[in-house]
Amino acid sequence: MTAAYAGIPLDRPRLMAIVNVTPDSFSDGGERLDPAQAIDDGLRFVADGADIVDVGGESTRPGSRPTSPDEELRRILPVVDGLARQKVPVSIDTRRAAVARAALDAGACIVNDVSALRDDAAMLPLVASRDADVVLMHRRGLPENTFAGPAYTDVVEEVRQFLLERAAVCLAAGVKRERIALDPGIGFGKSVGQELELIAGAGRLGDAGYPVLIGCSRKSFIGKLTGIASPRDRDPASVWLAVEAARGGLRSSGCTTSPPRGRLSPSRRQCDRIGRMSRSLFGTDGVRGRANSAPMTAEIAMRIGMAAGQVFKQGEHRNRAVIGKDTRLSGYMIEQALTAGFLSVGVDVLLLGPIPTPAVSFLTRSMRADMGVMISASHNAYEDNGIKLFGPDGFKLSDAVEDEIEALVASPSGMQLAAPAAIGRARRLADVDGRYVEAVKASATRGLDLTGLKVVVDCANGAAYKVAPTVLWELGAEVIRVGVSPDGFNINGKCGSTHPAVLQEQVVAHGANIGIALDGDADRVLLVCENGHVIDGDQLMGTIADQWARDGRLTGGGVVATVMSNLGLERYLGARGLSLVRTQVGDRYVLERMRADGFNLGGEQSGHIIMTDHATTGDGLMAALQALSAMIKTGRTASETFHAFTPVPQLLKNVRVGDANAAMGATAVAKAIAAAELKLGKNGRILVRKSGTEPLIRVMAEGDDSDLVRTVVDQIIEAIPRQAA
Repeated sequence: MTAAYAGIPLDRPRLMAIVNVTPDSFSDGGERLDPAQAIDDGLRFVADGADIVDVGGESTRPGSRPTSPDEELRRILPVVDGLARQKVPVSIDTRRAAVARAALDAGACIVNDVSALRDDAAMLPLVASRDADVVLMHRRGLPENTFAGPAYTDVVEEVRQFLLERAAVCLAAGVKRERIALDPGIGFGKSVGQELELIAGAGRLGDAGYPVLIGCSRKSFIGKLTGIASPRDRDPASVWLAVEAARGGLRSSGCTTSPPRGRLSPSRRQCDRIGRMSRSLFGTDGVRGRANSAPMTAEIAMRIGMAAGQVFKQGEHRNRAVIGKDTRLSGYMIEQALTAGFLSVGVDVLLLGPIPTPAVSFLTRSMRADMGVMISASHNAYEDNGIKLFGPDGFKLSDAVEDEIEALVASPSGMQLAAPAAIGRARRLADVDGRYVEAVKASATRGLDLTGLKVVVDCANGAAYKVAPTVLWELGAEVIRVGVSPDGFNINGKCGSTHPAVLQEQVVAHGANIGIALDGDADRVLLVCENGHVIDGDQLMGTIADQWARDGRLTGGGVVATVMSNLGLERYLGARGLSLVRTQVGDRYVLERMRADGFNLGGEQSGHIIMTDHATTGDGLMAALQALSAMIKTGRTASETFHAFTPVPQLLKNVRVGDANAAMGATAVAKAIAAAELKLGKNGRILVRKSGTEPLIRVMAEGDDSDLVRTVVDQIIEAIPRQAA
C-alpha cells in the first residue's frame, strides 16, 4: 500500500478541493474566472480541511466542447502559481502535455488526467521525466461525446482492470509506483446504478495498493437519486457517498471530494433512494438465468412486465408491447407471466410466437409498439432462459432505463395498476414470419439471386427454424435444412453456431456451396465454406467491410469490433484505408461505439454482426445475405471469398485462480504485462482479463512471431502469485 501521495500521508482519507476556472463547469461555472477569486477560494478550502486543490481550465463534463490550449493556459497559470506560492499542494486537471508542463513549472505537483494519459502522446513521457504524481481516470469517449449508460458485465472489475493496465503502462515508462493514483471516473458515461456500484466497490479498486480518488461531489447522478435539482444543494449527499466509499475499503487510500458547506448528512429519504439502487437483476444482455429459478420465475417475469409497462407507458393512446420467444419449453411460462404483467398496468400485448430476436426489434418499430420483449437465452441450453427488452426505437435499453425498471421490480408497491376498464388486451399477431421474411429480403442487395447455390442452413432448433430456410428458398437457393425440429429441449443441442461440426459434415456430404449456422435466437451467424472449414466473424466483417467500402456504403471509415478480434483483421482493414475500433467483449459495447461515432458495421469474432443501416441489433440472417451477396459479386467460392486475411498467430490460455481480483492486482502481473507489451511492440497485442463466469484469468497474445507469443503468455502466467492460483 502506498504510504503517502504527493508528500501527503495516507493514514486517513484525504480531501481534494475543486477549483474550476471555466465558464461552463456543471456546478460552479463562471464563479472563479477572476484569478484572485479562484486563489482566495482555494485557500479557504485548505483552511476548511482540504489537503489538495485541483485546478481545471477546461470543462470535462459530458457534452462539453474542447478549449484551446492557449485559453486553458491563460485560465489556470495565475491560479496555480498563486496557490503554489502559498505552499498548497496543487493538482492540474488537464489532458494536454503543454498545459501540464507549464503548470508543473508554476508549482503544481500532480497531473490529473481524465484520459489516463491517452489523449496526448507527450503526456506519459512528461510525467515520467518530471517525476510528477499522476491521477489516471477511467473514461469512455471524449467529453463532447461521452456515451451515457454504457453496458458493463461487472463495472467495478472492468474499470479496475482498465486502470491497472494504464498503471502498468506508466510503470513500464518509468513512472514510480508511489506516484500513481487511480480514479474510476464517477460521472463520466456511467449509469446511476454503475456509479453506485463503483462507490460501493471502492475497496476492490484500491486492493492493488494504489490510492483511489472518488470524485462524486455534486454529480448529476446524485440529483437523479435524491431529486435535488441544484448541484449546490447536493453537498450533504456528496459527503455521505464519500464516507460510504471510505467504509468500502479506502481507509488507507486516498478518498477525495470537495469540502462541503451546510448540513453534513442527507435526509433519510435520500439515503433510502440511494440504497435501493444496487443493480442485481439485469446483466449484460437483459435478464438471464435457469428457468423456474430466480430471476427467471413466473413471478419475477410478471413484475418485469408490470415495471416495463409502467416505465414506457406514455400519452393518451393505447400503449402496446410485442413479445417474441425462441423454442425453449419455459418460453410458454415466461410469455404468459410477462403478458399478465403488461395487461395489469394497461398495456396491450401482441404475441409473436417463436421468432428471432432481430425480428422482435424490427416489429417493435414497424408496429409502432412502445416496447418489445424477446424471451431467449440466446446460445445457452434449454434449461436457461432470459428476457431482452427493446425501446420503441428497436434498440436495447440503456442501463439507466434498466435501473428504473429494476427499482420498480424490487419495490412493487410503486406499481400503478390499471382501473378495471383500462386493463390491457392480448392477441396473437398474424403473419409474423411473413413480415420479417420480407424485411430480411429487403435488406439484401437489390436483385440478389441465389439461383444455382446449394446452401445448408442450421437453425439450432431455435427461433429461426421457419424463417431462415424460407428466406433462402424464396431468393432462389437450393436449401438443405438442419436443426429445424424444435421440441422445447433441443435448442442449441449439438447444433447451431456454437456446435458447427454437424453443419461442416452436411456441407461436405451434400456438396453444398456454403453453410450457414445460426444460434438459438438467430442474432449471431457463422459460415462454413465448401470444404467444411468454419468462417468466423472476423473474416465475415472483413469481407463485408471491403465490399461496402467499394460500393460507397461503409460509414465511419471502418469497423467496430472487440478486443478479441484478430490483429490480421486490423491489418487487412488498414491496408484498405479503413480503421478497426476495438471495444470490450460484448455486442452491446460494439453497438454503443457504433452509435456514438457513426459506424454502420461492427461485430464480434463469435458471429454477432451488427449492420445499423438494416437492423438495431445483431441479425444473423441479414449478415448471411450480405455475405452471400459479396460471394456472388466476386464470382469465387466461399473458401476464396471469405479468406480475407491470414490470421495472426494467437494464443489464449486460461489460469484457474483462487482469487481472480488478487491475481489481476498483483504487481508482478502488471510488470509482466508491461514487459510483454514492450516485447511485442507494434507487431502484436496482449490481453489479460478476468473471466466473467468462472474463477479464471484469461491470457491472450497475438503477434507475427508465434514463439514470442508463446513466451510472453507463459511469462505472464508464471507471474500470477502462487497463493492466487
